[in-house]
Amino acid sequence: MERLFECVSQTDLWRESSLRVYRKYFNLLIRPSKSVTDGWEHFEPTLTGSRVRHDWLWRMAEHQGFQKKGFKELEETDLLEPGATIRGRAVVISKNYVLFSDLRI
Repeated sequence: MERLFECVSQTDLWRESSLRVYRKYFNLLIRPSKSVTDGWEHFEPTLTGSRVRHDWLWRMAEHQGFQKKGFKELEETDLLEPGATIRGRAVVISKNYVLFSDLRI
């Protein structure tokens, strides 16, 4: 059996209807914001209290050239607004959400 995978961003899960099924998964970190048009809010459907990942944005953003502490201010708001920057550089959501499937030959 060969295992295949595809990497997408968590924003792709909400933008592409073909990925709709993954919106119900427990390991999500964001969902579309209810308060900011085209924004994203921190969302972990099964984690509460001290189990919540406070470094949620760091986990899904491209961070080459950044330091983890640079994300802290945005992470504390639990909101990623369109055009968000850190030290003048745009925050880009990485394609690091891995979708696995089994291929039976």
